[in-house]
Amino acid sequence: MSKNDRAFLRLQYEHGRSAFYTDPISPVFDADSNQPWWQGQVIETHMFGSSAASQFLVAGTDVSFSYRAKNPSLALSTFPAVLNFFVPSAFTTLGGVDWWAIVGAGHGNPQYQFSEDVVKTWRTHKFGFGANFVRTSWNAVPARVNTIGQLSPQTLDAFYQGGVDPASPSSDFTVLTQAFSSQTSRPFSFFNLALYAQDEWHARSTVTLTLALRAEHYSNPVCQNRCLARLAGPFEAVSHDPNQPYDQAILSNQKQAFEHVDNILWSPRFGFAWQPFGVSHSSVLRGGFGIFYDPLPNGMLDPFSSSTPTYNSYTVSGNNLTPNEKTSLFKDAAASNQAFLNGFAAGQTLAQIQAAIANFFPPAINTAATTMHTPRYQRWSVQWQQAFGADTSLSIGCSIQLQWRGHFVPTSVHALDQRHASG
Repeated sequence: MSKNDRAFLRLQYEHGRSAFYTDPISPVFDADSNQPWWQGQVIETHMFGSSAASQFLVAGTDVSFSYRAKNPSLALSTFPAVLNFFVPSAFTTLGGVDWWAIVGAGHGNPQYQFSEDVVKTWRTHKFGFGANFVRTSWNAVPARVNTIGQLSPQTLDAFYQGGVDPASPSSDFTVLTQAFSSQTSRPFSFFNLALYAQDEWHARSTVTLTLALRAEHYSNPVCQNRCLARLAGPFEAVSHDPNQPYDQAILSNQKQAFEHVDNILWSPRFGFAWQPFGVSHSSVLRGGFGIFYDPLPNGMLDPFSSSTPTYNSYTVSGNNLTPNEKTSLFKDAAASNQAFLNGFAAGQTLAQIQAAIANFFPPAINTAATTMHTPRYQRWSVQWQQAFGADTSLSIGCSIQLQWRGHFVPTSVHALDQRHASG
């Protein structure tokens, strides 16, 4: 653009389709993956004389992933559920991955970012400053996993007997996992902001010291249409009184994914490089220490947007596995879901719902800690490097990484009156 300015532009697009799942029984149950994406960026570099420069970046990406059965209606008419076998060397699963591929899975992931970096050389110092802002949208498809149901006979005898053997119901039975969803969309958004300052100091001709400090903020993810739900507090802190109404124990229509997240993450870093035998020799001792953070995975949002009362998942057992029998596991799951929806809207307790339907199976619930901490790491490294001529060098070193904290695994709870989490 001028002798002090350069600009760079890049646009890239790709569209791929692949066979995500090939069923060993029939191509009716095959599933495909569709993955279009594009990215673009503009970088502008400006020189301030011979001792300073700045770089400004604007970038954006849009990646979409979708996984779906090739012919959902044909797959469902061929077999209306998924039949698993936990007995080794028995039968192959019938229905493939239709428990999620029939309705489809995936999300769009548009993202944009801005960053500015400035470097200035002054005497024996080289200063660096910068800022970065990234905003991500995560447009997930509505939660529909397991809405057609997965049947899992625990033994071959249970399968032969049509779901459960009356002579040994405690061991020869079938489990059905089925969900019911009223969701229409799950539009998430979150951002992170980072600032840093750095000083690279040539303390001597043979010694260079680097000091840096970085501060980051990761936002609490939000759902724009309040699709999130969670317990009123951490599992170990909420009331476990079975007489507590469901609508008091569960917070529905929530916009934020977690109750609290870390506010500011501080990352001090230090490094050195030393030539102990002078600049005329090729021996260098390097080392450093720093604190680093990994953001919480985007997938953490899924358990809290796939939660009751808009997405209710049930695990039922002790009945016929065929859907159209007079009584069946599918009818038990549907009855439990209807009873729960009615009870939740009326402010009922577990006992009141059980009084209305004797064979009531409570839905699964996801919960998290009061504060979801970002995984934090401490890293140390030391390296000795020795060159032998122009083409050969030897490096000996070690590095240590310590995970300081990172408890972010959600807990699954199957009934409010349980004293311990099930997973």
